[in-house]
Amino acid sequence: MKRTIITIAFFILLISIPMLAESNDSTQVNFENIVLQNQEVRIPWYKNMNYTLGYNTDRSSLTSDGPNKDTLKAKNISFLRRLSYSIGYSGGLCYTGRDLMKYSSGWDVMPWMTPSNYLYWLNSVEISAIYPLGNKKGIEVGVGYGWARLEGYGGVSTDIYNFSNDTNIHLRWGVRKTEKIYLYMANLPNDYGFSVGGELIYSKGHGIERYYENWDLKDSLCVIRNGIGGGIFIRWFTKIEISENLNVGPFILVRAAYSYEFQNNSPRKGMWKDKLELNFSGIYVGVKLNFGGAR
Repeated sequence: MKRTIITIAFFILLISIPMLAESNDSTQVNFENIVLQNQEVRIPWYKNMNYTLGYNTDRSSLTSDGPNKDTLKAKNISFLRRLSYSIGYSGGLCYTGRDLMKYSSGWDVMPWMTPSNYLYWLNSVEISAIYPLGNKKGIEVGVGYGWARLEGYGGVSTDIYNFSNDTNIHLRWGVRKTEKIYLYMANLPNDYGFSVGGELIYSKGHGIERYYENWDLKDSLCVIRNGIGGGIFIRWFTKIEISENLNVGPFILVRAAYSYEFQNNSPRKGMWKDKLELNFSGIYVGVKLNFGGAR
């Protein structure tokens, strides 16, 4: 819990940095405007005349309405107008981990020779906001949702042996579907290249719990297992410009991410010893549509 609180505080701090920078820029701009106005009043008329003999072709540096005014206008753009946005989809080939690995049948002597035993496909959709830092760099903050259908994969189990009355209890939970909601942050170095980021994850594992006494099935019901975790990723991307404020960005991403069960809705939650671990590590490919942002 302490690590989670520290991580959330770190994310909030990073999000607030651009806001502080914006506030600082606005204060500086107001001061510069006052100085420029005073200078314009005191400059004699003859100092605004161009005395060059034609060798200087850059007249903007000799006038009071040159690039300084345009630069100040750019700095006066509000925080919200500077933001650009993106929506995207990605699909990932992920490692199941120990809990979700398929049970091997008797004839499967080498389960690692069958990739479908330990790999699964995870779908993800994302929406994000991007704050520019200059030189086409920026910080991306977003939220995503991922899901996977996992019929026939593994799960978790607990066995309780009672030697006093010869009643042994066996609990089995098999996964049907997994979901994840995640908050992420990443740097954007340029129009293309490598980006590094981190994420916080809230997950759900949907499955069927079966209760056995001496291997006689007594009960079967749906149980949801909630988890929390995090991860890091590295992404290679590029941008294909469609118009001035619209571009498409295909990307490849390598992620290491996990979540661990902290709660479930089983009526026998006190009996469970094993907790579900979900693994979202893998290789993802996707595309984003980026739009907006004043220039």
